[in-house]
Amino acid sequence: MKSAHQLSILYLALPFILFLFGWVRLTIAIPLALILLFTLWQLLKQSSTTHYSLSTIHYSLFTIHYSASTVYWLLLTALWLLTSGIGGYAFQNWDHNWRNVVFRDLMNFNWPVTYAQPESGPVKMLVYYVGFWLPSALIAKVTNWQIANFALFTWSLLGLLLVTHHLGNFLKTSNLKAALLLILFSGLDILGTLFFPQEYPTILPPITHLETWAGNLQYSSFTTQLFWVFNQAIPAWLCIAMLADERQSATYQLPITNKLFLFSL
Repeated sequence: MKSAHQLSILYLALPFILFLFGWVRLTIAIPLALILLFTLWQLLKQSSTTHYSLSTIHYSLFTIHYSASTVYWLLLTALWLLTSGIGGYAFQNWDHNWRNVVFRDLMNFNWPVTYAQPESGPVKMLVYYVGFWLPSALIAKVTNWQIANFALFTWSLLGLLLVTHHLGNFLKTSNLKAALLLILFSGLDILGTLFFPQEYPTILPPITHLETWAGNLQYSSFTTQLFWVFNQAIPAWLCIAMLADERQSATYQLPITNKLFLFSL
């Protein structure tokens, strides 16, 4: 893969292709998949013919000069992800409970996932934001739960690396600084937590997030989003980072609707 941009497009499109063949009739899935694959081919071809001068920040994820900053970027991003609980390698907050169930059912049951119990009435289908799990769940079908979680961790790490890389390009800074910005950017919710204490602990032990003091008006930080709603957050961040990254380039812009189309599926 020559470009982080190309890899980002594939990252966003793969779950939808899997969804087509897992949830949609083949008479519909095959034509739609062919249309999408043709569109992807055009986008990737257009991206690969675009060149950047040395005066611009290089787009390729794999031609970054390996330096101490690059190593720190990789380690910091992996550590951030590790502490989120994704993959089950660290403490998981209670929002992971049903996300683990969704992931397990995508692994163990045929797609589309349905539930049929005589005492509960008609057949019911799993309806949720399942796209982010599909690549890992597909691997899980021929492996086991431990490998499935490792695949999910790896998929999430790839997404975060792409996000921070695009963000670094947009801000004209290093990937390490972009990762630090993403991790630390937040409001002063610690003050709200101290001034408006809840009946349950919000600081220690860290079983919930600081923004709960604001009720429905909370504005979750990026770290909170990763720790609680990663399956929705990472694709959204990637789309926004790609759009921002493209807008600062006068030589290459894909229509914004292309990204919105891929993400909305």
